Amino acid sequence: MTPTTTTSSPVTSTSTTPATTSAPFTAADGNKLKACGDGTCEVFVKTGDSVPNVSGLGPIGITIEDGKISITMGGLSATSELGDAHQFNNQTILPVAVEGDRGVLRLSKT
Repeated sequence: MTPTTTTSSPVTSTSTTPATTSAPFTAADGNKLKACGDGTCEVFVKTGDSVPNVSGLGPIGITIEDGKISITMGGLSATSELGDAHQFNNQTILPVAVEGDRGVLRLSKT
């Protein structure tokens, strides 16, 4: 049996934010809404944002309220629980997360 040696050092923290066990609130493309122009992205959104010309379908208007992301596009509107995908032609729009007044929206082609 090999002996095990452990060392310790003092731990200091200046954060007053409590740690959480939930997944981090991240978006692969950050705040770059233009990344959605090709129909594939994951971006932070907030009420009033307009995700530009998604795959030629036109912009997607965003409203966030009561933990839900509502989308409007070409006269159509939809509000869904997180994880409920919307299909428009060959475009999938998926609300991934909401934290306060911001959300994460994922777009993919099918």
